[in-house]
Amino acid sequence: PVAFPIAKYHSMEYDFYLGNDQLIGKRISVSYGVRLPVWQDLGPTTVYHFDGYHHVIDSSRVANLTTYSVFFSPEPRINVRFILNDRSSLKANYSRTTQFFQVLSSSVSPFTSLEVWAPCGPNINPQKADLVSLGYYTQVFRTKLNFSAEVFYKMFHNHIDYKDHANLLFN
Repeated sequence: PVAFPIAKYHSMEYDFYLGNDQLIGKRISVSYGVRLPVWQDLGPTTVYHFDGYHHVIDSSRVANLTTYSVFFSPEPRINVRFILNDRSSLKANYSRTTQFFQVLSSSVSPFTSLEVWAPCGPNINPQKADLVSLGYYTQVFRTKLNFSAEVFYKMFHNHIDYKDHANLLFN
């Protein structure tokens, strides 16, 4: 196999958030918003280009402070609270999150492991997750003791993994 030097990464992330809290009648409150992260990869680095079999077919050198990859990932979120009585409420939530770093793990034996954190770029898309949750919240017997129960479902997108026994140390 041909060995390629490990590329150096330089990245920037910019985040903006817009949100609003709103009452709808006396029993319903809604909080909603959108987070707007922007990810930017900058040179100097070498970008490798792969074929469908993951073999390097070309590379390009990126000059210092030159942008070579940008990701924009709006993250909507909404939280609805319905007040049942003066002690209890129901909540429903939805949110999308984006992870611009991927952790690449490989176990080389049962007792050691290697984790490499790689930023998203031309060959790695950002990981995203959609989270939906429902919850019940109550104050127990008019004391300062609270009880809550919540269920959630999380859907992952662009989750990557290496084949079993991949050698990450020099690749």
